[in-house]
Amino acid sequence: MVVLVLSLGLEKNPLVSGIIGVLTAGGGAYLLSVVVANLGRRLQAGLWESWGGSPTAQLLRHESDASNLDQRLIWRSAIQNVTGVALLNETDEPSDSTRADEVITAAVGQVRHLAHDHRYPLIAKENAQYGLERNLYGSRWLGRGLSLICLAGVLIALVWFHVTSTTLVIGIVVEVVLSVLWFIIPSGAHMKDAAFRYGEQLLQAVTRESATRTSEGGNRA
Repeated sequence: MVVLVLSLGLEKNPLVSGIIGVLTAGGGAYLLSVVVANLGRRLQAGLWESWGGSPTAQLLRHESDASNLDQRLIWRSAIQNVTGVALLNETDEPSDSTRADEVITAAVGQVRHLAHDHRYPLIAKENAQYGLERNLYGSRWLGRGLSLICLAGVLIALVWFHVTSTTLVIGIVVEVVLSVLWFIIPSGAHMKDAAFRYGEQLLQAVTRESATRTSEGGNRA
C-alpha cells in the first residue's frame, strides 16, 4: 500500500496524507499486527490436527516417528523430572491417546517460560521464527489480495492514465516482487518446520534443566 501511494505521488495529496496520519495516530500498524496474529492463531489448531498433533506431543509420544527412540526417551525423562508430571507409559498411551496428549500439553505448559530465559536464546529465536511463519501463512490471502490490488493500481495508472515516471516504474517492479513473494514464502511446510525446530529447542533446554537439577541434587547429597 505504501509503495502504491509513493509510486503515484499520492503522499502529497491532502486527503491521502490526512488518512495516513489518522491511521498512524490511531494505531493502524498495531491493529494490523493484531489482525495478522489472530489469523495465525486461528489457523494453528487446524494445522496441528492435520499434522497429527502439536509438535511437542509428536516429539514426546511413544509411538511417533517425529524423533528417534533414544532422543525421545531423554526428553520424556527430562520433562518429567523438571515438571513432576508423569507422562503415560508405553502400555497406557495407545489405549488413551487423548489423555496422553493432555498430560504432555500440561507438562509442556510448565516449561514454556524457558523461551524467555536468557540462557536459552535459541528457543526465543525459533519461537519468533515460528510466530512469523504462522502469521504469514495465516494472513497469506490478505497479503496476496492487497499486493495484487496495489499492483493493479500502479498498472492502471500506467496503462489507462498514461502516468509515467521513474518512481512508478520502480513501484511496479516492487509490487510485482512483493506479489510473487506473497505466493511463495507463506507455506504450511515452512510453518511446520519452524514449529518442530521450536519444539526441539524447548525440549533440549528442558534436558539441560533436568541435568542441572540432578547435578545440584547430587552435590548437595
